[in-house]
Amino acid sequence: MPDVVEKPEVGTKATSVTEVFAGIFLILIGLLLIRFGFFFAGALVAVVGLVVLAF
Repeated sequence: MPDVVEKPEVGTKATSVTEVFAGIFLILIGLLLIRFGFFFAGALVAVVGLVVLAF
């Protein structure tokens, strides 16, 4: 009887290059917005970038 190998969960990490670049891009845009005085908008964009990188 062959052993059943479980596949790891897909979609829990940002494995594609596009998602990594998108997350970094959003963080940089957020930091630029904070730099130019749009604190809440910049913080929101930076947090979205972190979420993209985390998941």
